[in-house]
Amino acid sequence: MPIRRSIAALTVAALLALPVAPVLAQQTPFAPLPSEPATTTQATTSTTQTTTSTSGGIKTWQALLIVVGGVVVIVGIGLFIARDARRRAPITSGDSEAAHLDPSAHQRAQRSKQKTRAKQKAARAQRRRNR
Repeated sequence: MPIRRSIAALTVAALLALPVAPVLAQQTPFAPLPSEPATTTQATTSTTQTTTSTSGGIKTWQALLIVVGGVVVIVGIGLFIARDARRRAPITSGDSEAAHLDPSAHQRAQRSKQKTRAKQKAARAQRRRNR
């Protein structure tokens, strides 16, 4: 633990010391800007070398392959979304609801209504008895 603390303290001290150096190099922030130094021109000789290197970048067929792959992925995602949307689409006015329900759904709904009505009737009777 002490080693970690000392390393952390040294790191923090180093980070705090970094921004101080440029501030200390500036004598006064309100001083006028220095005048431009005299420009000296020196004759430089330059040699031009022509090297043709085609090692960088991708080739045309590789770029085309990337574009085609991207188009295939986007079209595939669009088709998947459209298929899923059609499968889960709400019933329109022309469709019959019976075509979208399984056959036992009506029977389950009727039984559920009967149970709810029976519970409500029993609760009313219990309230009458407790008066």
